[in-house]
Amino acid sequence: MSKLTFNKDRNRKTTDEKPSKKFNEIKETPISEPEKTYEAPKIERKTKLGRPRKNKVYSSIRIQRSTTNRINAMQNTLNFKTQDDLIIDLLNKVENSLSADQKIMYKMYLKTFTERGKQ
Repeated sequence: MSKLTFNKDRNRKTTDEKPSKKFNEIKETPISEPEKTYEAPKIERKTKLGRPRKNKVYSSIRIQRSTTNRINAMQNTLNFKTQDDLIIDLLNKVENSLSADQKIMYKMYLKTFTERGKQ
């Protein structure tokens, strides 16, 4: 079997050699100031962004999407401004149709939940 021989390229650098190419030194670029600057006029907002506050305390209840769709449909059909107005009206109608015993129980539960909410 013959032995392999490698012909080393004479132009190839070894790892010990330093690079022959010298790099130009890069000087620091001074920061320039613009000739003119644009100053945006300050806009004063007449109204606050977001939902208007009416000194009411809100809480949330979890209902299914289908129930939400029914509430929205009723709200638009009966021309109520908010879902809150619709629900208040519906609850008032149910309250008026309660029997005497149911009204007593309703008032007891309402008082209990109201007191619990104050804590």
